[in-house]
Amino acid sequence: VLADLIEYTQYGNTANGPRRNNGFSRRWEGGPHAAPHNYVGGGEHMSDVAFSPDDLIFFVHHCNVDCVWALWQDYRGHDELDVAPDSYSVPIHYSG
Repeated sequence: VLADLIEYTQYGNTANGPRRNNGFSRRWEGGPHAAPHNYVGGGEHMSDVAFSPDDLIFFVHHCNVDCVWALWQDYRGHDELDVAPDSYSVPIHYSG
């Protein structure tokens, strides 16, 4: 699955028509992210949007979701943010 996901260069939709759902997001959300919600726990808490955070496996699953997302961003160079030094200030709650 990871090898398949790495092949996507764009996060979102990059085309119109029948191939409009060709980005990483569509492939990830429709398969590896959704499947555990639907199949873990026999369709109980994990498949219900209102209650899935009540299931402890939800947090393990979403840690993996975040990990794969970060790996894809890193592999495709989407994890770099160009910020001019004079346009960024440290949030007040981080300043000493």
